[in-house]
Amino acid sequence: MKKQALFEDAERAYVGGDQSYDEVAAKLGVAEKTLRIWGKEGNWSEKRAKFHAKRDSLDAKLYEFTDELMTSVLKDWREGQQVDPGRLYALTRLIDKLEKARSFEAQTKADQKEAAAGPRAEGLSEEVLKKIEAQIKMM
Repeated sequence: MKKQALFEDAERAYVGGDQSYDEVAAKLGVAEKTLRIWGKEGNWSEKRAKFHAKRDSLDAKLYEFTDELMTSVLKDWREGQQVDPGRLYALTRLIDKLEKARSFEAQTKADQKEAAAGPRAEGLSEEVLKKIEAQIKMM
């Protein structure tokens, strides 16, 4: 792969995702030091912060819009007015999207927490690992 294509792929992965430099480096087969140089030259940290702020803002607006739509649908329903089927359809679709977004966010946070904790020995249950960690702390 050409350098420019690697640069673009690395920037996209780092700025638009939640991966660290070493994770992106391993994924693309590029030295971490190279990515840090590219990141500094391309202001990736600043771009990443702006990207995540914008994404968070869009999520908040989506939640707010869904809440307002739900409130208006409930108001009409409680007042005995006919609720437009288009509004009901939009509300059900938005709620479905919100649930998927929440599930994805929760899984992403859990994955990040697990990755930050470091690699775990395979084949051992969480209970056994906790007992081992407790024994180590007592030493």
